Amino acid sequence: MSRNGLYFLILGLSLAGYVWIILNGNSTIQQNISGTNVCIFKNITGIPCPSCGTTRSVLAILKGNVIDSIGHNPLGLVMVLLLAILPIWIIIDFVFGKNSFQVFYRYVEFSLKRKYIVIPSIVIVLVVWFLNIHRHL
Repeated sequence: MSRNGLYFLILGLSLAGYVWIILNGNSTIQQNISGTNVCIFKNITGIPCPSCGTTRSVLAILKGNVIDSIGHNPLGLVMVLLLAILPIWIIIDFVFGKNSFQVFYRYVEFSLKRKYIVIPSIVIVLVVWFLNIHRHL
């Protein structure tokens, strides 16, 4: 993927994340959609996916409730960090004509092919998933 393609993809996904948080953080909208579940996996299987609770987790962090956030889904911490850092990093790259994010992205992509990185990552996601399932039973 080209540098600009990657950067616009990340910026677009970040924008979608911001919109999702705003829509779910608005109490009026939240009351209208309460009881609905947008998770396709949970709708089909009846059990939560590994990322279920991430929106509630992000909203809890934004309200300053880190402990509640971890209880909803620890992946929310990662999402907040990504949504805070990546767009700024990409904008700085655009302004100064750099490609540091693209270099970092390629490094992470390469690193995720190594067993000592990918296996613990999979274990973490499985533990989070088990905790999600256990919490919802």
